[in-house]
Amino acid sequence: MDLADTQKIDEALKKSWVITFPQGTTKPFAPGRKGTAYIIKNNRPVVVPVVINGFWRAFNKKGLNFKKKGSLLSVRFKEPLELDYDAPVETILDKVMDAIEQSRNYMMKSKHHLMSKLDK
Repeated sequence: MDLADTQKIDEALKKSWVITFPQGTTKPFAPGRKGTAYIIKNNRPVVVPVVINGFWRAFNKKGLNFKKKGSLLSVRFKEPLELDYDAPVETILDKVMDAIEQSRNYMMKSKHHLMSKLDK
């Protein structure tokens, strides 16, 4: 993440709210970027996790253009996270990724679910 981008986000958070996609891609279970955790750590905002199912099917890699129109999307807002803003950025990022159901833990659950469907 470019330092100028981070500064713009810091300014925006002083005035309003910001939506960020911690993975920077629509690809499911891609690793989160530490820049998101640094922004959280430095600004101490209220973080509301949002789970968007079907996003990767509907949009291209950067989420700017439709890949498949008519794809079913679901959006679920979760309770704000309780964060230790003094924790290491890796810990903050892990908590965010788990909250948006994109952590390694959820990846394993997803693979297990897919395998059980294939067995039927």
